[in-house]
Amino acid sequence: KLREVASRGWIKTVTVGDTGIGATLEHCLGIQINSSQKPDYKGIELKTKRITGLRVTTRTSLFAQVPNWEISALKSSAQILDNYGYNRGDVKKLYCTVKATAPNSQGLILRVDEPKDLLQERFESSDVSRDVVSWKLDVLRNRLLIKHNETFWVGAATSKIEGTEHFHYKKVLHT
Repeated sequence: KLREVASRGWIKTVTVGDTGIGATLEHCLGIQINSSQKPDYKGIELKTKRITGLRVTTRTSLFAQVPNWEISALKSSAQILDNYGYNRGDVKKLYCTVKATAPNSQGLILRVDEPKDLLQERFESSDVSRDVVSWKLDVLRNRLLIKHNETFWVGAATSKIEGTEHFHYKKVLHT
């Protein structure tokens, strides 16, 4: 089915925006758009990426998992926003990437606590370090196994044709 989609050449997006590439592929494969925690197609997760030449041009979200509020210092997304958000116009926002290599501009960083088997998001500055939220690593490992036991990583070239994004699905990596 992926070869057939690739052989079609440029395919007009079915929806505008970042999710267009995945929604268009799923539409071509006859898969209804969903937010299921389970894989997309017959036990296989599909992950799509825009590519330029040989380069992938966007990051990949493997899955989403809310923190374990019972073991977290902050007990809700609202508390995280109140503590670490920033004003954008009249609204408080928190759009950021959190990495394990260095704190981001909000001072947030990911740390693994191996003895407790936890992934922790922490706030770190030159004089303060404190827990924000935590996840149990066994829960994350299980989610990864369920969602990505088998995955097709699909890459597509993009083009604007008459002002609308089109995709040409060209590459696939099966893991």
